[in-house]
Amino acid sequence: MKGKIDAAAKDLSLVRGQPLDSDYIKDELAEIVANHEYEMQVIPQTSYLGSWMACFQGSLFKGNSNLRRTLLGTGIQMMQQLTGEHTQDHRRRLSG
Repeated sequence: MKGKIDAAAKDLSLVRGQPLDSDYIKDELAEIVANHEYEMQVIPQTSYLGSWMACFQGSLFKGNSNLRRTLLGTGIQMMQQLTGEHTQDHRRRLSG
């Protein structure tokens, strides 16, 4: 985030179809800012390569490990592609 909160509020109001001063826009923008601040505290601030390496740190046996999350997400995606589930899901949405 580069401090362009006013521009973000304007864009958010356009996307949501709400006036710029509505409570909905103010609440959502406050939530976005809070999430960004939290992520900046939790995610290590390193180089580009260091941020990728953070995906592969930890243990397979701990539920909050980045390695476990990365492998689980990648494995699910690979199995969906191998079984054709993505194609079937797409067809169901089009015909449905």
